[in-house]
Amino acid sequence: MHCEGWTGHVFNTFDRQLDILKWIADRMDGRRVLVYLAGWDGRYYWNYPIYKPSTACGGEDGLFRMIEGAHKLGMHVVPMFGVIASNYKNTKEMGFQKAVCRTAYDLEEICDWTGWDEDLATEPIWQPLNVGEAEFRQHLLHRIHSITDQFQTDGVVLDISGWLPKDPRHDLFNGLSQLIRNLQQRYEDYLIFGENGSDLHWSMIPFYHHGAHLKADHPFFTYCRTAYHLWQGAPGRGSTGVFEGGLNPYQALKVDNPAIPTLAIVQDTLSSHADEMEKVIDMSMKWGDRWLS
Repeated sequence: MHCEGWTGHVFNTFDRQLDILKWIADRMDGRRVLVYLAGWDGRYYWNYPIYKPSTACGGEDGLFRMIEGAHKLGMHVVPMFGVIASNYKNTKEMGFQKAVCRTAYDLEEICDWTGWDEDLATEPIWQPLNVGEAEFRQHLLHRIHSITDQFQTDGVVLDISGWLPKDPRHDLFNGLSQLIRNLQQRYEDYLIFGENGSDLHWSMIPFYHHGAHLKADHPFFTYCRTAYHLWQGAPGRGSTGVFEGGLNPYQALKVDNPAIPTLAIVQDTLSSHADEMEKVIDMSMKWGDRWLS
């Protein structure tokens, strides 16, 4: 479910999201639906690592109504938190300079490859922080705990959890392990949802959204499960919503692929492409018969 993008464009308010979820629940068992919230915390990546509900999408009240409504439909909701990302401005204002990732040559890591607004130039506004640094890890845990406890979310999406910098000061992998252990000890039946993991991560993160592990015979499926990546295009022109890709041609999902069927929902998905949503729902139920029976 795409919420608020980097530019501040709102794809779906929280109230609209609930209306869409009700429409879906009329067509399939809500217990089979996992709602992945991307950009729930305001401007995607720009606001990292503050992690408070987007005012433009409806604020705390709107998020509470949406999650409460989703739960009544039997659905589960997982919001997205960046394991490493921070706006440069926020890094300084929040006092996380000690957590900034450094290279093996002890130079500050710079993220200068992402274009956010389709102006043919990159916007180097974020930098990687190292969750191996104790203060930043505690901040991240505090925000995940706060959102989970206040809104009764069902797990967490750990954005860029597959990042492994060669930082000479802090061990990111050990820090990530500590963060996940804390969440597992604090909550029962709590989904840890990662991105782009490798065999190093499979023992602690059971579920991913991934672009490379989609072939049916990939060894990944022996150990973990995956959904389609956030960059999957939505029905219609293939909008990637909050994800920086912009457009990715929509492709119909296949029953014979073990990757969990995934539907990207942007502002016009239900209003203009309900017929394609119906096809995805129908295919998802057939997929369940094929892979879960």
